Amino acid sequence: MNIHSTEKDASESEGWTTYTFTKASELAESPPMEWRVNKLFPRHGVAFIYGESGSGKSFLAVDLAIAIARGESWQGYRTKPVGVVYVPLEGAGVPKRLKAIALSRGGERLPDNLIVTKERQFSLNDDDNVKGLGHYAVQAAGVGAVVIIDTLARAAAGIDENSSGQMGTAINAAEEIASMIEGLVILVHHSGKNRESGMRGSSSMKAAAETVIEVSQDSAGRRSWKATKLKDSGDYRPHAFVLEEVQWGEDEYGEPFTSCVVHPDVVAVVPAMAKGMGGNQIPVLAAITKALETAHEGVAYAPAGVRALTAAEARKAGRAALAAMGIEKSKLSTRYADAVKGLLGRGILKTAGAARSCAGMPMKPDKVIWLA
Repeated sequence: MNIHSTEKDASESEGWTTYTFTKASELAESPPMEWRVNKLFPRHGVAFIYGESGSGKSFLAVDLAIAIARGESWQGYRTKPVGVVYVPLEGAGVPKRLKAIALSRGGERLPDNLIVTKERQFSLNDDDNVKGLGHYAVQAAGVGAVVIIDTLARAAAGIDENSSGQMGTAINAAEEIASMIEGLVILVHHSGKNRESGMRGSSSMKAAAETVIEVSQDSAGRRSWKATKLKDSGDYRPHAFVLEEVQWGEDEYGEPFTSCVVHPDVVAVVPAMAKGMGGNQIPVLAAITKALETAHEGVAYAPAGVRALTAAEARKAGRAALAAMGIEKSKLSTRYADAVKGLLGRGILKTAGAARSCAGMPMKPDKVIWLA
């Protein structure tokens, strides 16, 4: 008998499972992962945002939804625009959050491709619910959409979160929605009793996810988020943020309507970047970062989807920060210019511009500045 023979007669191979093989050399040439939020959330699959109650995870999820719908930078990460379906199953605070975000941006219209479901009942354990949401998302937001379900606990009501089998069924349902929309499903979830243990429930959830984001708040009230699992990426840095209260109108008792919007925590972010910086670079960077929160996109020469300041706007903010430190007025311009030169050299700020001419006379370039 020739044990090296690779030929089998038909009767011997009946019932075998067939496999498809690909050469390693061909796999090495396959295209890289496609991102919805660059190096953070992929275009396809299931992801999680989780945290303790009150950590700000839902505010962060709404902020993310708007950034993706608009295709604007989110927390320093570039996005590719697509329709978003937000499924709020806990409370009725989303309208106020959206109102606050619109007001914080000068009353601008929120993107029409951000769709919010009105129903407060949805179950990942109900096949009709799952297929209905997938179908609705494609119709309302288009193929490749992002669906955000807030929260998993409400969407998996009656399911034992500690059962890998039952939670596996729920995650399979989320994956089915992702397949139907050919896009991404993000599940907002709670932390376990022991925060160090990660998400509440079975560890199979993290294993099945493409991306897992943890949102936390420390004993001093400082909030931050960080990735605890990423595919094909390695950015696990914490990102500090604050919730800024926005008020408008009054209710029947004369109390103002309020909600919060997400902003990067400049005080926390700048020291984290400050190692080796000059003494003037830190306040200038903090001032420019703060000014960029309400800056416009589409400013000439800046990349698409990135908020940027004109050189004059950046100079005004930076000089004001230096003046607040007690620097003499006659030295403000030089100190500011040196600080910006250093920040550009460190790659923290980016700038671009082009020379103009007026009546035949050359003029200085119209520069714009943004965070790298």
